[in-house]
Amino acid sequence: MVGDFNCILSNEEKDGGQDKETWELNDFCNSIDNNDLIDIGFVGFPFAWNNKRHGRANIRQRLDRAIVNPQWRMKFPNGTLLHLPPGGSDHCPVLVRDSSSWKEDMVRQAFNQEDAEIILGIPLPRNDMVFNSKKWEPDVACRLAVSNAVDFLEASAEKVQDSTGTPSSCFESAHRWEKPCHGWFKINFDGGLDHRKKVGGLGIVIRDYNGNFRAARAIHIRNCMEPLGIEAMAARESLIFALELGLQRIILEGDCQQVVKLIQKNEVCDSSIGALISDINCLRQSVSELDVRFVRRSGNSVAHCVAKNAVGGNGSRTWEFFPPPWLLSSLQGDTSHL
Repeated sequence: MVGDFNCILSNEEKDGGQDKETWELNDFCNSIDNNDLIDIGFVGFPFAWNNKRHGRANIRQRLDRAIVNPQWRMKFPNGTLLHLPPGGSDHCPVLVRDSSSWKEDMVRQAFNQEDAEIILGIPLPRNDMVFNSKKWEPDVACRLAVSNAVDFLEASAEKVQDSTGTPSSCFESAHRWEKPCHGWFKINFDGGLDHRKKVGGLGIVIRDYNGNFRAARAIHIRNCMEPLGIEAMAARESLIFALELGLQRIILEGDCQQVVKLIQKNEVCDSSIGALISDINCLRQSVSELDVRFVRRSGNSVAHCVAKNAVGGNGSRTWEFFPPPWLLSSLQGDTSHL
């Protein structure tokens, strides 16, 4: 069974609003247990439903799920539910996928990183042909896989350099965090990954024109393996967070040069993160002014700290006006030169 169950199993599957009562959670849990059913989990953003309200009225929950019996699970042990990028609905699309034929671990063991990314990209056009009846020419499918591999490698690099081997001149001065202009808020975003555990984390930090802490959010992402995708997801969630808080004049700053460049273009792209960039382009229309900037890792250390915390955490956590104690030293170090 796949769809909207309009229930959650725990309050960790809910962000915003009042917590559910224990009896409400137990009713759903007991109905699954008593019928010997299994929730197969998911891949992607943790909340499949969003009431799309702003500020404190915003509520997000994991209402959509896939529940199966033991026989199905034995037949499809690697089956999981994908949370796809949201569209116009308050629910994001979901897709059940059986990944057993991918043999990802075997590919990564047998090939170097670049070749592995190319090989793992080939099944995407194949699936498009099988499920969507879209014909792909072999050379086009290979070019797409190579392009995705380049995306992966560039996002994984510690420093992005141009063909001369020196840092790109248009980003030359962005080495440390600087305060935004009066009336503006600066949002720093970052994504983190634990390849061994196949989990990721999004880190978002918002400060005002005095350099004062306004808010932060840490979001844990399960079954995530693509660095470029998690950076773009962090950028998208940053804009969603800003709209929830009612912020309108925003500087969006991150340390992934490729994602920043794609957002700055403000146009449709055919990159592997094209859907996420499209979401960002739609969200930016809801703010009065948006300035997107690149900063070196040294100027994005606080968001990086929150992302690392999110990787080891669970669900989504939000702090407003008062930062968590473990973030204080990073915040102070970031503004010591001001």
